[in-house]
Amino acid sequence: MTDGMLPDPLLLAELIAARICHDLSGPIGPMAGMLELAREDPEAAGEALALVTETAAALVARIRLLRAAWGGDCGALDVEAIGALVASGLGRKRVTIDLSGLARSGDLSGPARTGDLSGPARTGHGQPPLAPATARLLLNVLMLGTESLPGGGTLACAGELDGDILITITGPRAAWPAGLAACLADPGAAGPMLQDPRSLQVPLIALLASRPGPRLSLLFGAAAGETAPPLLISPRDR
Repeated sequence: MTDGMLPDPLLLAELIAARICHDLSGPIGPMAGMLELAREDPEAAGEALALVTETAAALVARIRLLRAAWGGDCGALDVEAIGALVASGLGRKRVTIDLSGLARSGDLSGPARTGDLSGPARTGHGQPPLAPATARLLLNVLMLGTESLPGGGTLACAGELDGDILITITGPRAAWPAGLAACLADPGAAGPMLQDPRSLQVPLIALLASRPGPRLSLLFGAAAGETAPPLLISPRDR
């Protein structure tokens, strides 16, 4: 994090901690209740334990996503791994993630397939990994994209794994959060946006995009119908 980029860097850490606690405590409460039901009512134990198993799997998937997106260097991830992390970690029904347009430069082996966020994303096999900084930025942009489709829709990526990657969101109420363009143009604008745990994704993305490595920009004038203006991840040296 660049010195002076945020008026209170501690606030970002506090909001991330609060967001993680919120995301994890939601499933843990029902799990405790189902375990108690299984203990008190043997006849309901089978169904209760099945629900506990399902909830625990979703919780583990969420932790894996947050660790990769927010926990520092996520390592080199390929398209399939990124799709699986987002699909299983978010589980947003009515949102489809399409990574079919992502390919290595000059790769004519065929596109990946579309995956629904309510289940495992399906992507192409044999793809090379993205650079760690690009993979982490893309993960956070995909997380923001699902949050920016409150009415459902499609989140699509197209481009080259080692070049430009275009991210679009299409849906009835598709819209990037207010202030995103300002934060990308000037990461110093991220500070005023840190109001509560729900608002931290935009400032965090702006900070990631300001580091050495890939940059992120919001393209204007390209929106049509229910499609919001696209985001572009591009190499810093271009």
